[in-house]
Amino acid sequence: NLIDHESRLLVLDSSIGARDPIEFGVFGILNPPMALTGVLTYRVSSPIVLTAARLLVVTAGSAGTLSIDIEYKRGADPWASILTGAITAGFASGNYFLTSGVLAVTSLLAGDLLRLNINGVQTTMADFLAYLENTAA
Repeated sequence: NLIDHESRLLVLDSSIGARDPIEFGVFGILNPPMALTGVLTYRVSSPIVLTAARLLVVTAGSAGTLSIDIEYKRGADPWASILTGAITAGFASGNYFLTSGVLAVTSLLAGDLLRLNINGVQTTMADFLAYLENTAA
C-alpha cells in the first residue's frame, strides 16, 4: 500500500532516537517541609541530549511554593545544576499543574549521574514528578 507512504515514513523517522523520559517521582507528604539534597539519583546509561525539564504537581498544598533543582555529576567533577534556575510551582496553581524549566546543560554522557534536590515544598502537598525529556545523542 503506497497511499500516504511518505507521510508514514516521516512519522517513523521522527520517532527514531526518542526515549522514555528520565523520571523522578516523589510520593507522599513531605512533613515537615524542608530542603533535601539528593532525594533521588539516576545514572545515565548511554549518551543523551536533554530536550526539556518538566515539573508536574499532582496534589497541590495549602500554601507555599515547591522548588526543585536537578544536578549532574561527571566523574570527579562537582555537582552542577542542569537548569538555569530552579523550577517552581506555587500552591495556587492547583492539582496536576505542569511547568517547565530552562536547561543550561543538554548533553550527558554514559556514566553521568543526575540527582533531584528539593529546595522548598508547599504545605501539605503530596506527590510530584520531575522529568527530563531526552533523545539519543
